[in-house]
Amino acid sequence: MIEAGTNVPPDFLGNHLVDRNDNPRVNETVLENDGFFPDIALADFQKFHQVNDDYSLDHRIDCLNDAMLHLNGELRDAQCDWVRNGYPDLDSVPQGYIGDSPEKVAAYRRAVYCFALMLMAERFRSTDTTQHGSNKAFNPEGSADTWQRHYNRHVYAVLGQPGVEMEGDVI
Repeated sequence: MIEAGTNVPPDFLGNHLVDRNDNPRVNETVLENDGFFPDIALADFQKFHQVNDDYSLDHRIDCLNDAMLHLNGELRDAQCDWVRNGYPDLDSVPQGYIGDSPEKVAAYRRAVYCFALMLMAERFRSTDTTQHGSNKAFNPEGSADTWQRHYNRHVYAVLGQPGVEMEGDVI
């Protein structure tokens, strides 16, 4: 239930997360991709992952850009095959739909988000906050290893391949 005067639901502890989408720069920032893969809207990343202010806006943008570059590199061979077969962008590649969203496009975006969150988690894995009077570092809802597994699963979904999970890792 959304409490009066707020625009986001409480988390499982009843705490209200801050809606980061009230920042005009967040709402206006769209990271342009290469024309084949979809652009990434910063507001969508914020909406789905509620990244807190421990990360500057510029750092979040850098992580998303790094994630897009990495994922585009991993998918380059598949992209060449799709283009060779007449598909000008990922949205036109034959795929199923979840509601009105193409599955491969949704999986691509989730892979970018997961890789960016992995990069963010890595930053805090090596952060010592005890000198700052706090013994807790923000970890974006999971470890870097967890985000890596989610990333791998979404990459397989983009490629239309089943991921095999062995001892917690998707291979």
